[in-house]
Amino acid sequence: MDANYLLQSAQESGQEVVEPVSVWGGRMSAGAVSFFSAEDKSAFSVAEVTGYFSEAMKLADPANLKSGLSSMHSIVRGCLTFYGALATAENTSHLAELMKFRDTQMCDKAASLLSGVMCRYPNKFAFAQVRACAEYNGTEGGKLDVLANLLKCADWRGDLFAMHQMRIMSGLSSSAVPTLYKSLMCVWLASFDKASVAVPVSVIGSINDILKTVRTEKVVRIALMAIENLLARKAMCEEMAEQETMTLVSALEYEKWRDAELIELIKKLISALQVEVKMLTNFERFEREVVGGKLKWGFIHSEKFWLENVLKCEANNFRVIDLLMVIVRSSKDPESLAVACHDLGEFARLHPVGKHIATTRGAKDKMLELMGNGQREVAREALLCVQKLMLQGSGLSAITAQ
Repeated sequence: MDANYLLQSAQESGQEVVEPVSVWGGRMSAGAVSFFSAEDKSAFSVAEVTGYFSEAMKLADPANLKSGLSSMHSIVRGCLTFYGALATAENTSHLAELMKFRDTQMCDKAASLLSGVMCRYPNKFAFAQVRACAEYNGTEGGKLDVLANLLKCADWRGDLFAMHQMRIMSGLSSSAVPTLYKSLMCVWLASFDKASVAVPVSVIGSINDILKTVRTEKVVRIALMAIENLLARKAMCEEMAEQETMTLVSALEYEKWRDAELIELIKKLISALQVEVKMLTNFERFEREVVGGKLKWGFIHSEKFWLENVLKCEANNFRVIDLLMVIVRSSKDPESLAVACHDLGEFARLHPVGKHIATTRGAKDKMLELMGNGQREVAREALLCVQKLMLQGSGLSAITAQ
């Protein structure tokens, strides 16, 4: 099987083409040619390879240089020890210069190699160098690959994630599996630092969307690993409860997976979600939403919820009712207004002294005003709330059925 056949097969399958050193051209030492030609490179020392890598990065012809970089990239991914051969001042300087080329594929390879060195030898680099590596001019996929390397260093995570959060979050909505995987890798790495890395809660919705549609095992695995780490953050647990992450993860248990470790991870995560997410009561979720001032229709505004939780509104001198009154007085969002009117009505209907508490806080007067609101849903819920504040017994039964 000759080299040309192998190159053609790789091109047809979409794999990265790594040309054999025999077709590179340019001047290289016999030792370098021997190293790049050898199938088994274990006999070569890091000190020897340091020089061979340097030779490859000094090739004058751009095509030969590109072949050399691709070969180096393939070699270090197969033998991580050889990252040490790139960790010299001379070789990292070469890589930094190669990141400035116009050829984005060459830039991607150079930046990937340099970021791989940086995360393994962080003490050799100032953060300004790290930042420059993360901001090189390459493809989106290449930039995410570089970020996934650099985020492995805990000292850089907070700053790098903040600087590149938009790129990472955007990658989570990609249809390309490599981009999804690299973006999820960035989230997973960021999730290790609860104190210093501000991962937005919106990431839960993005991960949920991935779990609904993607069945590539490595993508599902890294998504679940990110969720597992994010369980340490209460705000994330609350979002998982709100977004029904547990339902999605539980559904994965019935899929046919080849990876035994993935199957175990799914089972482990289901157990963890049952403990962490279910510890959050529905009323805690309700309070969080009311404090935030933006309400959305859902279970925590249903009759069943109010039947189970109405007495909890008594806490802190009916603070949650006061907050609902703030919403009906100041919110410009029609859905928030409608839901708040509904909740005040349910409180008035179901709490033993709910009508009195709500009325003394001005609920009736505000509802009469909102009955004239231009949004039909707001006007309707305000009318129903007034009815619940005023009617008794059978009259209440009639309007709750509406």
